[in-house]
Amino acid sequence: MQLGSSPSSHRPQPRRVSRGDAPSVSRLRLVLLGVALVVSIGAVAFISNRSSGGSQTDAEGTSDAPPLAGMLDLAQRPNILFQVFGTRDQPRLLPVAALSATKLVPIVLDADGWRRFDAMYMRKGKSYTLYRDGNTDGTAHIVRGMWDSNEPLYELANCKNPIPLATVRLEGDRAGGFAVEMLASSAQLGWQHAAQPAQSANLAESMRRASADAVDASLNQPVLDSLESRALAIPTGAGPAPTLVAWWIDSVATSGSSAKAFTRHMFVIADKDTSGSYRATFSHKVFGPLGQTEFRRYLDHLDLTGDGIDEIILEGWRFGGKTYLAILGFEAGKWKEVFRSRADWCVGQQN
Repeated sequence: MQLGSSPSSHRPQPRRVSRGDAPSVSRLRLVLLGVALVVSIGAVAFISNRSSGGSQTDAEGTSDAPPLAGMLDLAQRPNILFQVFGTRDQPRLLPVAALSATKLVPIVLDADGWRRFDAMYMRKGKSYTLYRDGNTDGTAHIVRGMWDSNEPLYELANCKNPIPLATVRLEGDRAGGFAVEMLASSAQLGWQHAAQPAQSANLAESMRRASADAVDASLNQPVLDSLESRALAIPTGAGPAPTLVAWWIDSVATSGSSAKAFTRHMFVIADKDTSGSYRATFSHKVFGPLGQTEFRRYLDHLDLTGDGIDEIILEGWRFGGKTYLAILGFEAGKWKEVFRSRADWCVGQQN
């Protein structure tokens, strides 16, 4: 649903991009919506690290790098959260975090550890449940892991320790469509939250009132009404009423080419309080140079910690920077960031 006036969406032609090549919303969509894949089998999207003389492991598969502090204990076979992205014809699966009983844990591994991880979790024949809109939505079947054959699935220039990717085949009633943007996990997740239905006729007005606490002189209501905007209601379990999510963004973020260009952006989450009115429970806003701006975009909601309340999964990015997932948890009546994924796909660079 649109809030205010919304310029037509700009969709550039597909091209090869890296995960860090995201100076605008349009180029960001290339990364995570699959208009152009980040990597592809048989196509050289990145300069091989072999051409620079580097190698990830020696003949015995042992790394020349020292062990990393706080490495994930793979012997415990922890459950893993994955992100599935790309096109329907060529979806990819990327590890995001390990799931403990009550929290998300970063996946920290050395080069040998990532190869063991690939063999354990991303080998051909493995399958994972897909999740979208807070519940199950089909199955992702691994077609090829990172190191299933003589050549890795992809290579990064000057990178000794890339995060593994896998190609997958999607199966499910709603797994179709051109672009793919979903979550997957080895854990059994998801809830059927019995939230009260949101009246679409009142959604815009409810979000307008809830965002009133977040606006100021630089981002007042007339300014917001001039920006491209989106709003939706999602049943998170944070209360009997659905959680409202809305974000506003200007054309500079979509097409700006200068880091000095001024941009406006606001992201707001709102929930009903005890009086029955929607109030902002999370806000992120920017009014300043594009080069100093962090953007937020809603991706999905899913209970990742088993407490009965969904986490809200956002995407964050910066002009000319790298994208990441920012996961919000509901604590003491507010949404706060509880986990942030890696912003690049390389753990160790060549010297």
